Amino acid sequence: MAALTAATTHLYLSTDLEQGQPQRDPTEVDMIVKWMLLEDAVRSVQDGLISKAGSPLGIFLAARSLAP
Repeated sequence: MAALTAATTHLYLSTDLEQGQPQRDPTEVDMIVKWMLLEDAVRSVQDGLISKAGSPLGIFLAARSLAP
């Protein structure tokens, strides 16, 4: 996600998901899906391993939203 952009990004928190067959559009063919614990995802953002688009923001907001 660029520092300044006119684009709109929508972030959703989904729960109780089950893995199924991907139905990707042409812009998603190189997307990698990796299931991990939320705490591991937060650590991956902090370590710079997850940095594309709105993923870091979504992970941090999910962690905050789901915190006890």
